Amino acid sequence: MSSFLSLSLSSPSPPPPSLSLPDNKYAPAVSLNGLIFILGGAYARATTIYDPDKGNIKAGPHMNHSRQFCSAVIVDGKIFATGGIVSSEGPALGNMETFDPCANTWTLLQSLPCPLFRHGCVVIKKYIQSG
Repeated sequence: MSSFLSLSLSSPSPPPPSLSLPDNKYAPAVSLNGLIFILGGAYARATTIYDPDKGNIKAGPHMNHSRQFCSAVIVDGKIFATGGIVSSEGPALGNMETFDPCANTWTLLQSLPCPLFRHGCVVIKKYIQSG
């Protein structure tokens, strides 16, 4: 059984005026436990969490690295962010990190075979494939 996320754009609710959001351009978004997580963005370490049921947006914990043009997937209830670049001059990142929603923390993981940015990412039989 597959599922997908559908958002209605007919009556969008803007974020509260007091909430300062990072520039989420070039940031991946994933859906986990009914929440939408937007990761990184314009050279940001930010995790932005949107709850579509409540219509609210909040800041989550920062990633270990700024990640623009990264990719993300879900494996075993955790978010994995791969690659990306830290600034307009680079460098491209050759690592990944994982977010555990139960612990509410990001953990830096082993190195990737090579630095990646502007790449796709997919899970095949619990293995993360990027390129």
